[in-house]
Formats: sequence, C-alpha cells, structure tokens
Amino acid sequence: MVPYYLFFMFFGLSACLDYLRPDDDAVKKLKNVVFVLGFFFILFFVGFRYKIGSDWLVYIQLYEHGTPFLDLLQGHNLAFTEDFTEPGYKLFAALCHDIGLDFGMFVFLITLFNTISLFTFLHKNGFRNKLVFLAIIMILTAIIEFDILRQSIAFHVVLFAFVGDRIKPFRFYALVALAMMFHYTAVIYIVFYFFQKWNLTKKGLIFTTVLYFVSLFVTLPLITSFLQLIQPFAGGVLGAVIAKGQSLIKGFEFSRNISFTSLLNLMFLVLLSMNIEKLKLAFTESILLKMFIFYILLNVGLKEVQEVADRFSYYFTFGIAFMFAMLTGLIRIREKKMLLMLTPAIFIMMRLQLHFKRESIRIGQTPYRNYFFIDETDEKLIKMRYDLMQSKKLMEDEGKKN
Repeated sequence: MVPYYLFFMFFGLSACLDYLRPDDDAVKKLKNVVFVLGFFFILFFVGFRYKIGSDWLVYIQLYEHGTPFLDLLQGHNLAFTEDFTEPGYKLFAALCHDIGLDFGMFVFLITLFNTISLFTFLHKNGFRNKLVFLAIIMILTAIIEFDILRQSIAFHVVLFAFVGDRIKPFRFYALVALAMMFHYTAVIYIVFYFFQKWNLTKKGLIFTTVLYFVSLFVTLPLITSFLQLIQPFAGGVLGAVIAKGQSLIKGFEFSRNISFTSLLNLMFLVLLSMNIEKLKLAFTESILLKMFIFYILLNVGLKEVQEVADRFSYYFTFGIAFMFAMLTGLIRIREKKMLLMLTPAIFIMMRLQLHFKRESIRIGQTPYRNYFFIDETDEKLIKMRYDLMQSKKLMEDEGKKN
C-alpha cells in the first residue's frame, strides 16, 4: 500500500502551501510547480494502473469482445437495453479498439481526458485554497474511479459546464446530454441546475442540518416506492432502466448510518449554518457550496439504498472538497492556519486506512500495479486475487443485508 500513501500524501502535504503567505513570490512559484507535477502524477498513477479494482475484468471483456464500431451503427446494437451499457461509451470503446489500442491505453485516454477537465476547472475558476481542494478531491474520487469508467467520463464532461463566471444554459444542457451518453445517472445535473438558482439562507441550512441528523437514524423507502409508482407508466428505455434498477436494488438493500464521513458532513453543516451570513463567495464558490448541500440532500433522500446514493452523490463530491478549502473562512480563531495546515494530510491518512480496512477492497486494490512494472508471471496471481476479492465482496454484502 506504500504507493497509495506516497501518491496521496504528495497532494496532502502540498496542500500546506495554501496556508502560507499568499503574496510571497517563492510560495506562488512553488504552488505552480506542485500544480503541474500533480497533473503528471495523476496520469502516471491513475492512468497506467493495471487490473486494479472490482470491475476491471468486466470492463476488459466488454472492451475486447465488444461489437465493432461500424456494426454498432446498425440495427439495435447501440440500444441501452442490449447490454445495459450507454451508447456513447460503446462507440468510444469500439473506436479505440478498432484502431488497435489495447485496454491499458484506452484507460489512459479516459484518465487523460478526466485530468484535463479537472485541471481546466481548477485553473480557470477563481476560488480559495485550490491545492487543498485538489488534495481532498483526489482522495475522494481517484480510487473510486478505478471502478466507474463510464460515470467518471460523464462527470468530467459536465464539469466543463462549470468553467467560467456563470452557467450558460445551452452549453450546460448540451454537456449533460453528452454525459448521459456515457452514464444515464448524469440526468441528476438537470435537477441541480434548478437547485443552484436558490439562495442559501441560515434557516434553510439549519433545517438541512436537522434533516441530515435525523436521517442518520431513520431511513425512508423513497427509492423503491418511487420506482413502483412510475413502473406501470414506463416503457422502452425508461422501462428497461427501471427494471434494471429494481434488480440492482435487491442486491444492495442496505444503508449506511453513523460513520466518520457523516459526522464530518454534520460538522460542516453546523459551521455553515453559523457563518453563512458572513461569507462573501465568488460565483464558483457559490456553486461548489450548493454542490455540498445537494450532496447532503441526495444522501438523505436516497439513503434507503446506499449504492444508489453513492452513485448519484459522486457527481457532487466537489462540494465536500470545497468545504475543506473553506475551513479558514468558517473557523474563527487566530491560529486557524497553523491548526488547519495538516488537515488535508490527516484526512487523507484516515480515509486510506478506512478504505483499505474492508478486506475485499484490500485484496482487489493492493498491491498497487502499474503497466510499467508488471510481467506475465504476475497474471496468475492477479486472477487469483480477483476471484478471492469477488467471493469476499459477496460475503460482505450479504452480511450488510443481514
């Protein structure tokens, strides 16, 4: 697990620069160097990963045995109902395969696009403590994205809609439509578009805090009730999606209650409620803050099935990262910068320990493997660990439901 700690701690320790004197030229230059190095570290560590995660075998089989590009354009081969894979992803994968790229280069191209999208957002938008933001967003999403290739593309497509000092409706909806070609869950951004138009108030934040606190102990069957309500009226692709959703829910009927993350979210909500009237936010900061609130509301409303909540709330993890970046404006003590300097690094260490505490994850994601440091003799061991991971994962999921 050493490579994981080295990779993420690079970002965690680099975040300390945000707490040093912002007007110092040497600090500015060092921050720029770290920013550029971070781009290439991500490409190497994430882009060249080798058979890591829970779903790599499924993705390889889809890639190597998928329908050729020209055949996809005929009949119903592009339809979601054929294999429950979005048409945009199928076309992109088929095109890459047909021009001779192996699966490793295909994954690298996805990582390259995602990283360009992330760093474009960071570079062109003005908000505080970007290195802190980057450190937190990496630990929240990088490992998850090992297993959600399609959804990660969808997220980083829509991310371009938030570049600039305002959201342009036509560009926003066009990018959401494109993102849905890679993962249908990107439709949630349409709901967020209307949500972000609302002004955040102290009363609203207090209500959200109380609602979130109650949700840690009470779970409402909102998802299953909604699907049962609309199923008789749905047909075609929507009907197929609903049927697929119901079948998946049966395998993930468990929810998460009090955890380290939920307590952290609760602390952020309390701090926001106390300080919202004093905050002066730029446009991007306002959007990121609303992403956090939307993330909270999604976890309240979709808590019945945590897998569903995690899928949709993934799109708004930028909100959590921004809350870390905002801590200097939320904590009213003189020595706050000294106290907060190591917060990103400490959070990363705790997050990694909690992440690898689950045995199936530890088996599937360790040791870290990279295309540059692998040979044929490793393949048998990798497959053995994959089979062991799947059996452990099945037992853990059964235990959660019981």
